[in-house]
Amino acid sequence: MIQNLKITSLSGLELIVHPLGARIISLKIPIQTGPKQIVEHYSSLKKYQSSRKYSGAIVGPYANRIKAAKFSLNSQEYTLEKNEGENCLHSGSQGLHLTNWEVTNHTDNEISFEVRKKHLEDGFPGNRTFRCKYSLEEDDLVINFYAKTDLDTVVNLTNHTYFNLDYKADLKNHIFMIDSEGVLELTEDGIPTGKILPAINEYDLSDFQPLDDRIFDNNFIVSSFGSIKLAAAAYCPMTDITLEAYTDQPGIQFYTGNKMFFAFETQHFPDSPNQPSFPSTLVTKDKPYRQTCIYRLNY
Repeated sequence: MIQNLKITSLSGLELIVHPLGARIISLKIPIQTGPKQIVEHYSSLKKYQSSRKYSGAIVGPYANRIKAAKFSLNSQEYTLEKNEGENCLHSGSQGLHLTNWEVTNHTDNEISFEVRKKHLEDGFPGNRTFRCKYSLEEDDLVINFYAKTDLDTVVNLTNHTYFNLDYKADLKNHIFMIDSEGVLELTEDGIPTGKILPAINEYDLSDFQPLDDRIFDNNFIVSSFGSIKLAAAAYCPMTDITLEAYTDQPGIQFYTGNKMFFAFETQHFPDSPNQPSFPSTLVTKDKPYRQTCIYRLNY
């Protein structure tokens, strides 16, 4: 039977992950009143296999949406599963989130996973190997992503953890900040039009502020793509907890859904394989995929 796996940091962070989707199912921080759970958490694995199948998981091979569930690469068209209307969301039912990953290393403060996908097994080209490593370094949760392939393919990985820094499943007592150069304009079904909107009005999160009536499921453009920098942060005055998200990716998907939890998903833009003007998600035999995401906690 596959078991939960735990790592800890010297400062007292405790992370529990499960091989299904290499997913985070618990992240506790040591505050004065005791260990505080800050992620969506269920005691039963069934929730993660059905209604909350993305919660905490590594999502890929292509996170977010691909228009019409198809793309062309090297004059070859590839067809994916349509699982959100006419589009493909998070790579469909054969995505990495519902795949059992192999544990390749496990120490007190670090755990590594690996999984392989065969050519066209999920609609994507190439025999591919995916790896992720979770490390707890003081008050940082560091996630390193890696992928290699034997054929040209596209890769866009992210971690899909839902956070809540309060004592109740509500975001009213949270304030948010995103350091952004703009936001992707989207169609009604969440597909980018190719146009970049300025980060003004409802998209201006340059200073900490509450959600109010806003609901986000938007990809914000991160400054200084390629180097690790602070992209977003959330703060809850009720608990005095701050979560900062650092990334080397060009975008961060800010998701607030039903306003019970939020997600900072570091990633490339949705539908990049069909958008030549977007940063490329091409991965080749000689050019593997790498990404680093850091969630830093202050409490």
